[in-house]
Amino acid sequence: MTKHRLTEAGPPDFKIAGFQVWIRDRQYPDAQDYWDGNWLHALAHCRAAGAEVWSSGPILHLSEVSRWLGELHTLHETLTGTASLDCMEPELSATIQLKDGRGELRVRITPNHLTQTHEFRFDVDQSYLHELISMLDGVLQRFPIRGKP
Repeated sequence: MTKHRLTEAGPPDFKIAGFQVWIRDRQYPDAQDYWDGNWLHALAHCRAAGAEVWSSGPILHLSEVSRWLGELHTLHETLTGTASLDCMEPELSATIQLKDGRGELRVRITPNHLTQTHEFRFDVDQSYLHELISMLDGVLQRFPIRGKP
């Protein structure tokens, strides 16, 4: 996707450092159960000097977003530890690790997990967390979790 197409995508639903994600809709909009009703069609993008990778499709489950948000709240309070977006689908994962408020974001992203692997690392600190937490809260308000596990 070119810079022009990035502009067409509009503002991402959540972002941190060079990683951003747009949520398009639910994979099964009429499903009300926990499993099928919470899969999201997403467009994920990660960019750093010399590299840019996109992945899209039903690659996020709302339970993953909710779990990450909880871990981010704890990380924001303690400033030490790890918060991970551990996706069931192999196209995407992101981990923030801090010690005394400073650390790293590691993003693994691929459009084809059978033939490619891509990993990005970004220096981050506690100042990145507030906006990310707010954006993820917005995702869960827009797409409330359906059903019970």
